[in-house]
Amino acid sequence: SRTPEASAAMLTATQGSQREMVSLTPEPLPPDSSPVQARLELVARELGLSSARFCRTPQDYYEHELEWRREVLGACSTAALCKSMIMENTRLSGVSAAEAAGLGRYKRVCVVLQYDGPKLDKHKLTDVVRGLEGRHAAAKRQYSLRMVSGEESLALSGFEHNAVTPLGMATPMPLLVSERLRGLADG
Repeated sequence: SRTPEASAAMLTATQGSQREMVSLTPEPLPPDSSPVQARLELVARELGLSSARFCRTPQDYYEHELEWRREVLGACSTAALCKSMIMENTRLSGVSAAEAAGLGRYKRVCVVLQYDGPKLDKHKLTDVVRGLEGRHAAAKRQYSLRMVSGEESLALSGFEHNAVTPLGMATPMPLLVSERLRGLADG
């Protein structure tokens, strides 16, 4: 069962898009806004996002089919429903994230992909991470990207299970967004 804070972190945001879902104006938040929702609204404004929408979902949200969830969120299609996951290179387990960064490597990345899209391809993900690392990249066998535990995700992101959003994460890390999301029509 999710907390109200977890439910509040559902997010759809675009930067510089012609689509306007909800304008970010300094209007007061609804009286039932959680601290997480208020924090996300502030972060969105600070980042200059042209539109963002934060909404609470029913406690049983994840027990329903994608089409029902799409309707609840008012999304244009189920293809617009995404999840964010923090992935860690377990081959760097003895190295802190700061030490990895000093070596030009990434210990963790946040991946955003569609619920109804293809499953995460860890080989492609490894290739993308190695590409980000450029000349500092190690041999492929030095990568084993795995999703972090729920406890680690909470500590790294600041968000409860099923409410991780790349916006306003507690720990900065590279954000990798599925190429398929670029092809979605606005609306």
